[in-house]
Amino acid sequence: MTRRILLFVALILSPVLASAQSLEIFITTGAVQLWDDEGNIGLGMPLGGGVGFKSPHGWGIEGLVETQKAERNFDSNVRFDSTVTAGRGRILKYFGDGRAQPYAGGGLGATRVESTRESPSGCALVNNVFTCTGRDIFRSDASAATFSGFAGLRIAAGNRVFVRPEFELSKAGEHIRIGGTVAVGGSW
Repeated sequence: MTRRILLFVALILSPVLASAQSLEIFITTGAVQLWDDEGNIGLGMPLGGGVGFKSPHGWGIEGLVETQKAERNFDSNVRFDSTVTAGRGRILKYFGDGRAQPYAGGGLGATRVESTRESPSGCALVNNVFTCTGRDIFRSDASAATFSGFAGLRIAAGNRVFVRPEFELSKAGEHIRIGGTVAVGGSW
């Protein structure tokens, strides 16, 4: 069994097939809006990275991990701060074989969202001035399975480097993330 696995890995990494398939490593960032069951709780910039495999038949698989801080401030002095940590396995289908390839896919993984909501308390109207004497702080921590769908364009920027602008929608429990990212990576 071990020989078969080693033979399979050697075949995948064989220089004879290198032009038709590739191993990829990439980093990603962008702008992603975070929502929960009560509404918009902030915009943030995710930072992540991953590794994947692109087959000669236009299919790809990859693993992606990322973290994001999102915040939203209201004029009423209510504030949301959230930290998202996520990991997903993804399947991609590339269309065409040019230097710019559209793609679409789906992913499955896990997401953890830690949120803090601060709001004024002890508020009263005194001498025609609205003042508050304290702050209420509510913290929540949720982990859930994540389902995602995405579409983008893989653009070759040389023989080994690629850029992938992408739009993604993901749902983890009561949290939804919607946004655009750009991945930059290398393939071998």
